[in-house]
Amino acid sequence: MPRSAAAWRNHHKNTALSRQPFTLTDDQAAKLLTALRPIAERHPVDTQSNRPFVRDFIRAVHQATGRTFSPAIYRRLLNAYAPERRPSTTTLSIEKEFVEQELASASTPAAPPFPPSGGPEPLFEQRSTGAGNMAILVRKAVEDALSRHTGLAADRWSSEQQMAQAHIADLSARLAASERALSDSRAQAARLAADLHFAQETAARCQAQLAAVERSAQAQAEAHTLALNRLAVELDEIRKFAMRSIDDVRGETRAERDRRIHAEGLLKTNEKMTELFRQMAYQRGGAIPAELRMERK
Repeated sequence: MPRSAAAWRNHHKNTALSRQPFTLTDDQAAKLLTALRPIAERHPVDTQSNRPFVRDFIRAVHQATGRTFSPAIYRRLLNAYAPERRPSTTTLSIEKEFVEQELASASTPAAPPFPPSGGPEPLFEQRSTGAGNMAILVRKAVEDALSRHTGLAADRWSSEQQMAQAHIADLSARLAASERALSDSRAQAARLAADLHFAQETAARCQAQLAAVERSAQAQAEAHTLALNRLAVELDEIRKFAMRSIDDVRGETRAERDRRIHAEGLLKTNEKMTELFRQMAYQRGGAIPAELRMERK
């Protein structure tokens, strides 16, 4: 879309230091904007040919300023008022020359119908000028007819192009969303990969610690098993010793009991014999020992 006069002045201020001085007055910018609207409607954007639009644009610039300019100036004006139009420098030069020829033909005075002094040379010059003007008019008529003929096709092409651009914009938006989602997925995958790597390292450390603990526990278990085996052997020896000691004590006890019983029997026999001998001694008048007398008391 064309820019406003204020936008063009700002654009000119930003580029004035790097380019040659050039500006449009407010009236010239307003005239150019007014003339540019129907030109843009009459000549839709065509990627194959910009010449009809460029020609009318150069005419509108001449009507607004009364001058013609170099292709560089026209390009600057197009960038400011019709940035979507990007004709080549060659197209700008050709159309500028054509418009200049039109202006020169329009400003040339008409030749008199009869030569003032007679002779064939003025008539020949008049016919040559008329033929040149006619060629220009024919060329313009042909180009206008071609532009009108291609207008419908250009409109259809513009509509299809707009639909295609809308479709492309939708696909671009989807692609951007997909790229963002892909970027987020990649970032999340990177985070998950880092977490997985950390978890694997932690698991490896825990596995190493568990293996060390298992080896230590196994060694302790083996040491405890050996100690228990030695203790069991010692307990068995103690049990055997205790059993032998008990058997020995029991044997000694039985022997002592037998000896005691035997001694008690001998004592009783001795007592009987002593009593018998004492009775016999008493009967025969033997003296009674003091110990026996004391016992009898």
